[in-house]
Amino acid sequence: MAIDTTDSFSGPYLTNGATTVFPFTFKALGASDISVTLDGAEVDSAAYSVTLNPGPGGSINFFVAPPAGQELFVLLEPVFTQPISFENGAAWLADPVNEVADRAAQRDIWLRDRIMRGLLFPRGEDGLEIPAAAARAGKVLGFGALGALLMLSGTGNDPNLRTEMADPALGTLLMAFQAEGDNTVPMILRDALAAARTVEWYGAKGDNVTDDTAAIQAMIDDVGYFRLLAKRYRITNSLLVPNGGPYGTVWAGAGMEQSALRCDGMAGKAAIKPANVASLYRVTMRDFKIYGDCDTAIDFSGMSGGNELYASLFLNLWLQSAAGSTFKASNHFSTAWNNVHCYSGGGHCFELEGDVASVLFNCYAHEAGTVGSGKAGYRIKGIATLIECNGLNVGDRWGDFGATVAQDGANVQFRIKLIGGNAEDFDVEAIRLRYTGSITFETFGFIPKAAGTFNTLINGSDYGASGWKLVDRNSFYSSKGSTMSGVSRILHNSAPADVVSTGVFTNMRRTDQSVTYTVPTEAVANSAFGILARQFGSINYTRSYGFNLQVPVLWTPNATTFDVTRIEDVRTLHTAATPMRGATGGEKGQRLFIQIDDANATIVHNYAMNGRFLLKDGVDIVNPAIGTIFFFKHNGTDWRQMA
Repeated sequence: MAIDTTDSFSGPYLTNGATTVFPFTFKALGASDISVTLDGAEVDSAAYSVTLNPGPGGSINFFVAPPAGQELFVLLEPVFTQPISFENGAAWLADPVNEVADRAAQRDIWLRDRIMRGLLFPRGEDGLEIPAAAARAGKVLGFGALGALLMLSGTGNDPNLRTEMADPALGTLLMAFQAEGDNTVPMILRDALAAARTVEWYGAKGDNVTDDTAAIQAMIDDVGYFRLLAKRYRITNSLLVPNGGPYGTVWAGAGMEQSALRCDGMAGKAAIKPANVASLYRVTMRDFKIYGDCDTAIDFSGMSGGNELYASLFLNLWLQSAAGSTFKASNHFSTAWNNVHCYSGGGHCFELEGDVASVLFNCYAHEAGTVGSGKAGYRIKGIATLIECNGLNVGDRWGDFGATVAQDGANVQFRIKLIGGNAEDFDVEAIRLRYTGSITFETFGFIPKAAGTFNTLINGSDYGASGWKLVDRNSFYSSKGSTMSGVSRILHNSAPADVVSTGVFTNMRRTDQSVTYTVPTEAVANSAFGILARQFGSINYTRSYGFNLQVPVLWTPNATTFDVTRIEDVRTLHTAATPMRGATGGEKGQRLFIQIDDANATIVHNYAMNGRFLLKDGVDIVNPAIGTIFFFKHNGTDWRQMA
């Protein structure tokens, strides 16, 4: 009979304690050609019977079901003897001839199975001749420099080699490898594994589903930091920075958009915080992302005195928080933030105490208080230098500096230096100042949002900031389309100590204060033979203002005329259609700005009265757009429109 299968076994089957019949697909000539194993051990043939199909295949029938949970194989075990013989001159019948051929095929199939699972050499290469037992004792099978199989000495004639290599404490000490690149010093496996240790070593999965909190904390507790691969790790509780050291640890991922901690069910919690605020912390955190529903991404608040964040660095971080400020630190010294991006749903992006050598470089406050109000991209109470820091996409204000007893529990002077960067798309104002201090701008940009209005650029009036100093060098202002609703780019209740500006803050209005401009100068020494030398310098030019106004005066609603004696700025708020015919009380040379804040105003041209409006186009201006500002100058009798 022909054999049309090359199968030599069937399985594995996983026993369940109930099944007694297990089929097989190979050709067997009798029960003696079959064996059965359970978990690698051969089963006594008295425990089962064999049923053969007419063709290939059949089944094993256990008298008692095998125990559950074991791996069962049905194996072909052909006879390697020749039980059939033919007599000379006798008739050769088909059955015995077929049986001889079938048994030969069975042996071929059985041998083929063994060869397929053996060690094969490429064609054209010689195999390995195994030495005698005495010659190979204490050696291991390995490869030579040219790829040939050799018997290697290993640690010598060491009968405990295999035991030692399997030992968790000794095995990694016995194995070494050559590092890549220019490093020619071999490294033992123990050191290589330690260098490559990540949170996966402690059981983290990084599949964005498994709760990896305990595994990540286990690594932190063991070595003082974590290492993340390019995965998403789900955490459900705060990761605690060990107090009392080790100091100078590096908490790292594979990139701020590659490695991420996803906070799940962490309302009211921070993703990372100190184990104890009564301690000193010196850490570097870099190249990972925190997102999800945590209140705060990284929280080093609550520390005071000698308990502080010291000589620390936060680099290439992408941080998001749901309800609170994204990054908080209450006591920090000589600490830097470099390329840290923050998003906050209900708080500030950066909420820092501010101290000596606090530097933020190339940071971005993307969204501040998207579900709240009164929040800032950079809320810093004390001292800080911000270099090329940008924002906002969403938020009331870019910066909020200083602190007062009434609002913050203590008076804190601000000392802020802004170098490059820009305040962009703020809803209310670029910067709010509290208490007193100094702020310096160097090539800083003010870029209000595209539509609507904003209050001012610098607001020192809300919390009584006084006696402060502002220095502006080469900064610029460029609105995307919105207009300023406040009277001035600087608002304050009492005069600053000094304002020095190159142009952004030229329209500050105070009777008791001036703005100082820096004017370049050139001195030239001449002789009969031409210019001998040039000397370049600068002088300070002070400009004083003479109108005691902080906000525009309201034109009496629905009145056709208004008295503007010693008034420069007015705004409208009519509730019904109102023809504005003229303004009384003007003096020759006086300026008048009229800001339209309603949809009911009409400015009438050349009405018969003293103080009438003479409009440039010679026709009435009917219902001008809200936010439009008209500029007039008094000629001794009437108001002539200038812009």
